[in-house]
Amino acid sequence: MKKAITLMFIFAALGSRPATAVDQSICNEGSEIFSYPTGQLQSCILRDYYYAGSVPCNQYSPITFYENGSLKRCVLSDFYYHGDLVCNQLGAIQFFRSGKLEECQLRDALTVDGTSCDQFQSITFYENGKLKACGTPH
Repeated sequence: MKKAITLMFIFAALGSRPATAVDQSICNEGSEIFSYPTGQLQSCILRDYYYAGSVPCNQYSPITFYENGSLKRCVLSDFYYHGDLVCNQLGAIQFFRSGKLEECQLRDALTVDGTSCDQFQSITFYENGKLKACGTPH
């Protein structure tokens, strides 16, 4: 119970990340590049490892941004620590436009809001930080 309460507090506190301008120089040469009408990078395949704030994104993997420049989705190159929750390396991670965690694959089993979530399974949240769904142990 303590861990679930701690998670809810951490999600509320760590949710937001500042938006930054991202240009096409992070994209792999020859990959398809998509941009918003404003010129802001929307998506491409990364040419190298890339940190979107504290999120480590994997080289040669797809990355997607919101129009304001904040990270929407990428494949993790390393573990991503979000309070007691650890997102697994080489799994996809996704954020809401607000910067709050929406989805990732768990490294470890975890209990969130009274629900047991299995390791290596996807976990998704509502924007308010409440658990939406997760893979449960069989």
